[in-house]
Order: sequence, then C-alpha cells, then structure tokens
Amino acid sequence: MNEYIGLKIFSIVALFLAIAGMPFYAFYQLLRWGLCGILIFLAYSRYKIKDEVDIWVILTGIFVIVFNPIMPFFFGRELWMLFDIATIGYLFVLLRIDHKNI
Repeated sequence: MNEYIGLKIFSIVALFLAIAGMPFYAFYQLLRWGLCGILIFLAYSRYKIKDEVDIWVILTGIFVIVFNPIMPFFFGRELWMLFDIATIGYLFVLLRIDHKNI
C-alpha cells in the first residue's frame, strides 16, 4: 500500500481545499467522484494485499458510501466539514500505518 501515498496526499489536499471553501460547486462534484474512486481503489488494494476484510477496508467502505456521487447525501456545510476532517484524519492514519509497514 506504500506506493499509494500520492493518492492519499492528493485526497488530503483536496479535502483541505473543500474545508477552506471553494467558490464553485463543480469542485465538490469532482471531489466526490475523485475521492470515491480513490477510496474504492484503496479498499480494494488493501483487501487484495491482506486477503481479508479488516477494519480498514470496512472504514474505507463507510467513507465511500458518504462520498458516493451516484446517490449523494445532501448535508449542510458544517456536517460536510466534519466528514472532511474525519476523512483527513483517517487518511493520515492510513499513511502512518503504511509508513510503519515499510
């Protein structure tokens, strides 16, 4: 999973931009599509490496559901900020875990 550090950092930066507030709605739509795709890829990659569904795959799946662009949730800005912060924290934890496994 170490080779996917760039995807995690890109996602963290995009989420920080979302928290900062972007002036156009298209950014948030692109964020949903991009983040959902990256999270699906990370969950699948972790599953293939570990060959089991562990807590990290389940948590990633929960974030995929929250950020899914097909059937989106329409939360207020404050709640989205909480989800963004939680996702940033989660991605930092994944970075830390993957860094230990080098």
